[in-house]
Amino acid sequence: LSVACTDVKSSSINTDGIYLNYSVSTEGEGTGTTANVLLRVGGFTSTTYVDLEEGDHLYVDALDENKELSHQGLGVMHSYLGEFDADTVGAEFTLNFERSNLDSAPNSVATLPLGFTLSAPQAGTIISRSDDTAELVISWDNEGADTMYIEVEGSCFNYYVAEESSDSGTHSIPGSYFSENETESNSCEATVTVERRKVGVLDPNFGEGEVFGSQLRTATVQIDQ
Repeated sequence: LSVACTDVKSSSINTDGIYLNYSVSTEGEGTGTTANVLLRVGGFTSTTYVDLEEGDHLYVDALDENKELSHQGLGVMHSYLGEFDADTVGAEFTLNFERSNLDSAPNSVATLPLGFTLSAPQAGTIISRSDDTAELVISWDNEGADTMYIEVEGSCFNYYVAEESSDSGTHSIPGSYFSENETESNSCEATVTVERRKVGVLDPNFGEGEVFGSQLRTATVQIDQ
């Protein structure tokens, strides 16, 4: 069943009634960082999005950069984005929700976690559904204390997602997963995304929210019969 999305104007909701989704992500030093904000009403499962009106602004400070996030709308789904040069480990990105007539929230902080390099899968890796012993091994260096998220997406199997709260530097997916979740396509290229998330600080003037900084790495593999 589809869930209908709606939006509200920011003047109709005080800050303590807003759920903040704030993340900053980088693909490594030298690639820059993207800040992304969603403001919602009613908690983390809400599909009611806040549309900022004149007098309400979202700013991010990162090292010597200060930028206002720009509105990106898809119908009633409102998000706010900004691109930054700062991308070093430990860089802090402070979000200021500045409001002219209601309570501001100037101190939500996302910090970039430890970077890492994917050592597996290697380029050209093929996972065969006909091989009972096959598995997709995903490995990375610089194990840390932050949570790792693994996603694998392709057109010939159902979307895969997993969470590693204990960072061991490796995650394995049995080849049987791709057989049991096969779609109409027999083979496809699959994108592996590994993300390290560091939990940030939520300004107490928000009702609830999620704040984190992340390091993203991707690889591709081939899923065959």
